[in-house]
Amino acid sequence: MLSLGTAVKEILLQHPFAQLTPTQKASMCFNIALVEIWMGGSIEDLQLLEFGAEDDGGYGDFPGSHSLPIGGMQQFVTRLVDSEVQSCLALESTVTSIVDQNGTIVVSVRSGQQYESDVVVITVPISPLQELGGITLKPPLPTPKQGALGRLKLGAYKKVL
Repeated sequence: MLSLGTAVKEILLQHPFAQLTPTQKASMCFNIALVEIWMGGSIEDLQLLEFGAEDDGGYGDFPGSHSLPIGGMQQFVTRLVDSEVQSCLALESTVTSIVDQNGTIVVSVRSGQQYESDVVVITVPISPLQELGGITLKPPLPTPKQGALGRLKLGAYKKVL
């Protein structure tokens, strides 16, 4: 597979970087940085096929408006699950650890409360999994997943679909 970084280097061989004006160089570096922030990785790690795909309009993401629904995202959860399931949800709780204790999953939150279950669904941004003092997982994520998390870089941009 061809990385975006390799493709950029091949283009620069045909139009050497040294021949670009300072403004063109700055613009190219700025746009590469934007792509890396948008995609969460170095252009050396991004595959060229991720760009220009017909199903996403060539944006590297879904085109369209970027917004947060009035009333927040919680309304989606409460409309999708019945009242019995809703009573088991712990919304707006900062998770500090998720521990498998012989098949029982124990989720601890910042308030000190703990929840036990056979199955847990948790949605978090990547940063709490990357940060020291973020969410403690026992057992830890497999080494390849830890490596992938370590390579991801996040910008301040989010898109809600």
